[in-house]
Amino acid sequence: MKKLLTILILVIMTLSFRSSNSAIIDTTKVYGVTIDAISGLKNTIPALSNLARKPTTRIVFDEWVAASTYVNAVNQIHPVSFIMGELLDSYYMGQYNLSQYTSRAYEYLNALGGTVDIWEVGNEINGEWLGSTPDVVAKMDTAYHIFKAAGKKTALTLYYNKDCWSNPQNEMFRWAVNNVPLHMKTGLDYVFVSYYEDDCNGLVLNWQQVIDSLGKIFPNAKLGIGECGTVNTANKASFITRYYNTTVSHPRWVGGCFWWYFRQDCVPYTSALWLVLNTAINNIPMPVNLLSFLSSESGRDTKLNWVTSSELNNSGFDVERISEGTDWTKVGFVTGKGTTQFPVTYTFEDNNLTTGKYRYRLKQIDYNGSFEYCYLSGDVDIGIPSKFNLSQNYPNPFNPVTKIDFTIPVDSKVSLIIYDVTGRETARIINNEVKKADYYTVAFNGSSFSSGVYFYKIISDNYVQTKKMMIVK
Repeated sequence: MKKLLTILILVIMTLSFRSSNSAIIDTTKVYGVTIDAISGLKNTIPALSNLARKPTTRIVFDEWVAASTYVNAVNQIHPVSFIMGELLDSYYMGQYNLSQYTSRAYEYLNALGGTVDIWEVGNEINGEWLGSTPDVVAKMDTAYHIFKAAGKKTALTLYYNKDCWSNPQNEMFRWAVNNVPLHMKTGLDYVFVSYYEDDCNGLVLNWQQVIDSLGKIFPNAKLGIGECGTVNTANKASFITRYYNTTVSHPRWVGGCFWWYFRQDCVPYTSALWLVLNTAINNIPMPVNLLSFLSSESGRDTKLNWVTSSELNNSGFDVERISEGTDWTKVGFVTGKGTTQFPVTYTFEDNNLTTGKYRYRLKQIDYNGSFEYCYLSGDVDIGIPSKFNLSQNYPNPFNPVTKIDFTIPVDSKVSLIIYDVTGRETARIINNEVKKADYYTVAFNGSSFSSGVYFYKIISDNYVQTKKMMIVK
């Protein structure tokens, strides 16, 4: 729709930096922006990746443009942002017949189905400029079925037009009640409301009332503000702040606010309006407010400490770790405090790591399964041991398996040998192998051994040590 406004205008007129690895990923909210063209990605992608919360970028797929045109751009954007694909802008809906719209849906699904997270099957769907209502409904419903059948998330965007319509049948709530099929009312994943104050007499909406009414029509969908913006330069900063910090008390409110002019106003990320947007996004309260997330190291052990200022429906935290050449792995879970307005301190220990650099993140999980990520700033660096050491096995006594830790400060040939009380060698866990300087843990299975006292001995180039262990069956 804004393409038309831009054309009309042309005729009339002839927080601070945050690195992407510290951005919060919050699935309880949608932090939306719109890009209406894929040119200039060199500057657009940093503007997205440096936002304080991982955004959802709404990409406008242009009319009569092949889906293949967007593959490279979507692949570049997706690592730093969720993506909502606008199948077709409302202004061009009337140019497509049902067959063409259906073909377009399949074409875009096949080309981009693996990287687009949400599919907007209808944009400003009740707008009077889209065409005849039966034709619009048929296109909307067909696209919905295509993406739902493929297991994709679907969104519908309505157009708020109180006292701004020619035909009362196109009033947003009336149109939605009368024309959105029941299976869509109950099956849509998201419903957004597009609204531009410039288009509707400068009316400032009571979003609580709008969302409450919308929630009754769509009983299962997550609800939010769709595309929004202003062409008035003097109002842009205040509009961004007001829309993104809109507060609505509704269990399915997700925010949204897909600022139409993101590419024009907020790129590059050094622009003044990018800072306004980032500040507004960073000020949106989250179910769990994290005050700090810190780490400390002792030898091969890491202790993580974090503090929350308040919590709402917090089931707990998955603690996840990644190192070079690996994927994120869950290493533990810490139970949350549910709902509290008081600070809570949490601690988690990740022990017996090997030499290397590690990164950590918390996956905070609500009781309803929604989650958000918060990343530890910087790496945890487990250095090379400073000396040879052989630790006491654990558990001890044991049956039948125990673990033995040892450290090597320089690359060495190593043997680890088991003896009985007579001094007879009974097993070799490590046999003269070259080991790099590092921390090591090996397991010994004594299932074939009798109960009694045994000794284990490490022999290296410049180090020999023996310790006692006991098998009890």
